[in-house]
Amino acid sequence: MLAPIAGIAAAEYSRRLNLIWGLAGAACAAFLLGVVGFALSRRGEARVQWTLGRSRGARSARTGRLLAAAALCVAATVGLSLGFYALLEFFAA
Repeated sequence: MLAPIAGIAAAEYSRRLNLIWGLAGAACAAFLLGVVGFALSRRGEARVQWTLGRSRGARSARTGRLLAAAALCVAATVGLSLGFYALLEFFAA
């Protein structure tokens, strides 16, 4: 969920990177981290199920799924905002 903030900070301190490209990279990173988070939370839930709860990781797996869903929501929000910005730039000319 810190990926857009990192993209904004990278654009602020870099001379070669502007805000649009910084946010585009941040959206891609948030999407990839969300997908990886879902995969790892599924693996954790499968391990808890396989060991009948003796591995003690059900709460961590649920928390991972929640954070992965939040990362995907952030990626979708940033992607939509960049898409609408591109439409505004296209029709402004």
